[in-house]
Amino acid sequence: MTPIGGAKRAALAMMVELLSAALTRSHFGFEASSFFDVKGQPPGVGQLFLMFDIQTFGGDAVLKRIEALCQAIEAHPGARLPGARRFANRKKIAESGIVVPDPLYQELLRRANATG
Repeated sequence: MTPIGGAKRAALAMMVELLSAALTRSHFGFEASSFFDVKGQPPGVGQLFLMFDIQTFGGDAVLKRIEALCQAIEAHPGARLPGARRFANRKKIAESGIVVPDPLYQELLRRANATG
């Protein structure tokens, strides 16, 4: 499976910009400042959430199609689904915990006790 390129990529990018910026009257990508530094004003981007009643579109049959797509993506070497790294990290932390250096732990306890 290869990534979308060329005209399809441009059309997909435009669709995302129209849904997330034009409809919400927020900044387009080329107008927004960076999320990765403190230069300029806040990015001022928008979000649009679409919700569908999956039963209207076939319910379990649609979910099986989505699962087939996800499995095909995961089977491709080096590819991963959005959120996969976050879920893997969450699982790792749940299994092994988080190491908190003692000085930090003591400072957190001190602050907790100070605020009641």
